[in-house]
Amino acid sequence: MTKKPTVIVGKKEVAVPAFKMKINVFVGEALLFLLTQILGLVAALKIGKNSPEITIQPIEISWIRFLIYFAIGTATILVFLRLSKKTGIFFEIIFALAIFSGSQIIFGLIMPDFWAMFCAALLVVVRFLRPSIISQNIAMVLTIAGIGSLLGLSLSVFSAIIILMVLSVYDFIAVYKTKHMIRMAKQMMQSRALLAFVVPQTLTGYKSHLKDVKVGTGQVFILGSGDVVMPLVAIAALSRFSAMHGLLVLLFSFLGLIFMQLIFNAQKIRRPMAALPPIALFTILGILTAMLVFRY
Repeated sequence: MTKKPTVIVGKKEVAVPAFKMKINVFVGEALLFLLTQILGLVAALKIGKNSPEITIQPIEISWIRFLIYFAIGTATILVFLRLSKKTGIFFEIIFALAIFSGSQIIFGLIMPDFWAMFCAALLVVVRFLRPSIISQNIAMVLTIAGIGSLLGLSLSVFSAIIILMVLSVYDFIAVYKTKHMIRMAKQMMQSRALLAFVVPQTLTGYKSHLKDVKVGTGQVFILGSGDVVMPLVAIAALSRFSAMHGLLVLLFSFLGLIFMQLIFNAQKIRRPMAALPPIALFTILGILTAMLVFRY
């Protein structure tokens, strides 16, 4: 008799049918993805309305400068991965700054600056004092929605497309060739500073402490921040034309998420995969479709 797949919930081993595990993961992943994209789109529309100067002159990126900065950033990450004793504090600082910066943008849309800063700081404290899967995901929704919306509004549509393409190639290399993305995810989890969504295979799994979650064991599905923020950058960039432009790109990016999950589930042996390429492909198709359907 074949033993049912099991997951660890707290300190208990729970049997869960494989099909149900896949459904649970996809539903959780889809809800987090859509919530972030919708919140980011709403934020982009409101920021664009309140600060029209941001959308009038989007930035055209100098690609030589972009590639230089990107290479420096990647080299810095690789150095810190080598210096294992230093990575913990490095990732924690980056993580805390990201949460504070991104969530402050979202809170600032509904409250005065002082209280927005206070709530953002409180979110950082709660996330580090209560590092459960649910607090991790709440922090990531607000962080990515804030950063993605503002970054997208500051870029031209062409720049957003090129960045999607470049980072897709990078994601493929980092996961399948150098594999430093996998090592980085494991070390981030060990330092409790993971810039990603954590999707457990059961509903009760959201209460689990992050220290009980082991990357690469099949307990959870990790969706990197880049896999969510980059589609949002494109959505925000298109939202300067209309909400419908942004919604159409959002729909296509969600189709990309579905396509990515189908590829992941089709693996005979579960291995980490580069999620951004399929999501970026559909996002770019969404941009082109929006440009054709609604025009500028």
